[in-house]
Amino acid sequence: MLNMTSTDAINLIESETLQPSTIDMRYASGPFQHVMNMQPRKKAKVFEQMLRDIFTKTGHEVEDRDSGGYSFILDGDCIDVIGSTMTKNNEFKLNQIRPNNEWDECYIVLVYPTSISILGMNKKTVNKCVKKGVFTRQHKGMEDTSATYAYSGSEDLLVAMGAAKVV
Repeated sequence: MLNMTSTDAINLIESETLQPSTIDMRYASGPFQHVMNMQPRKKAKVFEQMLRDIFTKTGHEVEDRDSGGYSFILDGDCIDVIGSTMTKNNEFKLNQIRPNNEWDECYIVLVYPTSISILGMNKKTVNKCVKKGVFTRQHKGMEDTSATYAYSGSEDLLVAMGAAKVV
């Protein structure tokens, strides 16, 4: 047994021990540091809100969705939003790509340490990525019928597969 108070014990802990292990120095001084450190669900909401802000402030009509199969309505089109910050190997990991949902266009938000890139893909392009194995099944169970896909790779590959640069 140690003869000390809780405060004494806390004072003996190195400050680095109590720091979050997820600090990515590439993002440390950029505008997206807080986004990098968010949990995935919160990050997804922020990606959607970023697009809502950009499109609203550039004169586009943005409306709330009327079903769960997409993120919002943009100028009459149903838009699904997915996004990612960079992984440790300088790639992007996208989840929840659902080509069978009721959207017209999928916007992909790629957050670099000091910039963003927004790409657009229609269903034909997304399905091409599925067919060519660029997007792989997210849930790999033998009984899986969810048609939910994931991507791990570069922005360049997405553009090479037909993604259109929005920003």
